[in-house]
Amino acid sequence: MLSLKIPLLSIVKYHIEQFVVGGLAMFAVFIIFIILIYKIYKRDLRLKEKNEILLMHQNRLATMGEMIGNISHQWKQPLSAIHLVAEDIVASFKYDELTEESLIRAKNTIIERVAFLTKTLDETRGFLNPNQPSKLFDASQATVDLLAILSGMLRQANIDVIVDLDEKIA
Repeated sequence: MLSLKIPLLSIVKYHIEQFVVGGLAMFAVFIIFIILIYKIYKRDLRLKEKNEILLMHQNRLATMGEMIGNISHQWKQPLSAIHLVAEDIVASFKYDELTEESLIRAKNTIIERVAFLTKTLDETRGFLNPNQPSKLFDASQATVDLLAILSGMLRQANIDVIVDLDEKIA
């Protein structure tokens, strides 16, 4: 019969050492894996933030483009009115119908139109300022302003506009 004397204690020690060394190695790999996942997560967060900032910037540029289009549209009518007043002055002078009263009326019309153009620019500047507080919109005043802008064209087309506004519309 063959008998082997293997010390049981050394076998247990060997396996414990291997388990600890292997467990520590697995733990180290696990920690490295967690750190890599965290770094990838942080990089993705930074990339998402950059993309959001880029989208906000593109949205702002698109809004500004629309706003410039609206401003140019809004400026056409007052500029046309100023042009019509200038043409009216020239025609009145040509036919010897230019009076001091008509000249003063023309000057006042031009001043009103220029004030409207300036107001448009100021409001645009306020829109672009993110710290600008919100304010109520006065629909009655906007209607009066619009009719003032269109008055020259309405007068030429012999159109009378009757306005009946509630002063408290805002």
